[in-house]
Amino acid sequence: MLTNLIIISGVLLVVAVVAATLLAFRREDRTRVALEEARAAGLDRPASLHPVIDNDACIGSGACLKACPESVLGRAGGKTHLVHATDCIGHGRCQAACPVEAITLVFGTAERGVDIPLLRAGYETNVDGILIAGELGGMGLIRNAMTQGLKAVETIPRILERPGVAEPDEEVPDVCIVGGGPAGIAAALACSEKKLRYVLLEQWSLGGSVTHYPRRKLVFTERITLPIVGPFGKPEMLKEELVAEFERILLQADITLLEGRRVTGVSGRAGDFRIAVDTAEGPEEYRARTVLLAIGRRGTPRRLEVPGADLPHVVYRLLDPEQYRHRKVLCVGGGDSSVEAALSLSRVAGCEVHLSYRGEALFRCRKKNRDAFAERVAEGKIRPHFGTNVARIAPDQVVLRHDDGREETLAIDDVVVNIGGLLPTPFLESMGIAVETKFGEAAGPPPSAPGAA
Repeated sequence: MLTNLIIISGVLLVVAVVAATLLAFRREDRTRVALEEARAAGLDRPASLHPVIDNDACIGSGACLKACPESVLGRAGGKTHLVHATDCIGHGRCQAACPVEAITLVFGTAERGVDIPLLRAGYETNVDGILIAGELGGMGLIRNAMTQGLKAVETIPRILERPGVAEPDEEVPDVCIVGGGPAGIAAALACSEKKLRYVLLEQWSLGGSVTHYPRRKLVFTERITLPIVGPFGKPEMLKEELVAEFERILLQADITLLEGRRVTGVSGRAGDFRIAVDTAEGPEEYRARTVLLAIGRRGTPRRLEVPGADLPHVVYRLLDPEQYRHRKVLCVGGGDSSVEAALSLSRVAGCEVHLSYRGEALFRCRKKNRDAFAERVAEGKIRPHFGTNVARIAPDQVVLRHDDGREETLAIDDVVVNIGGLLPTPFLESMGIAVETKFGEAAGPPPSAPGAA
């Protein structure tokens, strides 16, 4: 009897091992196929901050695969690979989870550079006393932006203690925070907690770039614990819910936000900065001992440079899709913003939606958006025009130029352009902030380091 049990147990163990091995091989086969398909479709080029895996150092523990909530990584040949590159949103959990430090977060690729302000430890730029947090520094996501806003404020007291920095003046705030979005709001909370005096400026309204999202846009975030107000965020929120949460934070923490203030320049030095501001009533000037830029990268949309691009029916953000009922609309661009605009418009009664994108595939947006887009195309609700560029725009039509040189004319009432935002390089350079182009280079120094001040 005992012998039979041992034999049966041994057989079951062998079956389990064989099954697990076959399952692992099958997963690796799927990963290899997915990699080949991604390369063939042009979906192997990440759009933002992303991991690079050192396969010589990788031990195949799988910790990074488990840590990634977007499932962008896969295993092949016993090593980890970035499979779904365009779905990577750069939160960096894989890097933190790797037990052998085989993962590096980088900006850009060897083929596609990304312009990034030069940052030192503690999120301070090359200009003493001027810091940057959030998307402007190259790292997206609401949670990341808020985390950087919190950590940047930790640097401010060290800056103010440096030799040669002007003594405190009760009429001069310790920091001027430029930008009322996630990074700026978090920075204001940190200042309140640390008893640092601040002034918070926003050129539009509460939320910064978030306020430009289309109505009822789905926003992806993660929970974070903030000073004073506690837990914030959830995996998915509507734009309106997110703005309401920002309003709750300002009310609960007694934060004053000065809206309608567009910063046009910063002069001076650490301990004594002057901030030039434009308002509807005219110019203003603020003073602060340090400056924290939390303005994002989308404040200045990249514009089409073709005849007719300045016509009044050409817009650079979609706020209310319902205004386009029974209209023929062309969306321009292949990123999440453009695809989401097309999806929103495709649900509006009588709206005929077209999308023009220079690439042959949508490789710069999330898989969820790509899948939804494919469904709407199959249903005849969106008409894609891949491999095209806008050649010229007229009041009632748009001419698209295909890669082979031929032109196609579409009857169009409105044009919605989402082709990215311009890094405000002239604005940064006017302050002396250096900007560098990253071609697959590491994300930079650690957020803080001993002696960083």
